[in-house]
Amino acid sequence: LDGRHTTGEHDHEHGTGGAMTLRGALVQPDGHLQGKDYELDGRVCDCCQTDAAMTGEGAVVVYRDRSDDEVRDIAIVRQTTDGWSEPVHVSNDGWRIDACPVNGPAVDARGDDVVVAWFTAPDKPRVRVAFSGDGGRTFSKPVEVASGKVAGRVDVVLLADGRAVVSWLADAPGAAEVRVQRFALDGAAGAAMTITRSDVARSSGFPQMVLADGRLLFAWTESGAVTRVRTALARLR
Repeated sequence: LDGRHTTGEHDHEHGTGGAMTLRGALVQPDGHLQGKDYELDGRVCDCCQTDAAMTGEGAVVVYRDRSDDEVRDIAIVRQTTDGWSEPVHVSNDGWRIDACPVNGPAVDARGDDVVVAWFTAPDKPRVRVAFSGDGGRTFSKPVEVASGKVAGRVDVVLLADGRAVVSWLADAPGAAEVRVQRFALDGAAGAAMTITRSDVARSSGFPQMVLADGRLLFAWTESGAVTRVRTALARLR
């Protein structure tokens, strides 16, 4: 996210000055840029996190787009042999909001298979996931992961069998829970599990998840009098 066209003053509501842009660059092993940085999208949500993954063709980047009339749906751009593609929406949710929700998408990829998970709230809070079999050019109809009392803060891992594991933060009595569940093109592929108790405070951050030696490694921030980062391993079955 690059604010060179803004005044640099953002309060997660209306961006001031010009629009926030999405930019990228190739970085060499010695830390120097390979060429110049480049613009991927000229108008994006001011504060929502971005994510990237490598397909068989090149990198894909997902982010929350921002239209002139404040529709903020999830978009993707692809690195191709001809350069970067034009942005394409993963799903046309039609979420119009006059503020940045600070709740970005997550992506993972294996070859031409791509999966994107995200939070949206066109009518009520929802977590969704969608699959692509052509490197992110097109996506399946979104699968509903959870709705209602969800805070988003998603992550996603694509498994070798084509299914995806989605994690998200769900509201729970007196606190919140980091939940995880497997999904396939046709819907849930297993029951939801709770990884840990958490809370919805901004200081609790965004739980992360990665595949490691056939297991899922989770990391999250535990806020309180002393802030800690905790981890857990779950074996895939």
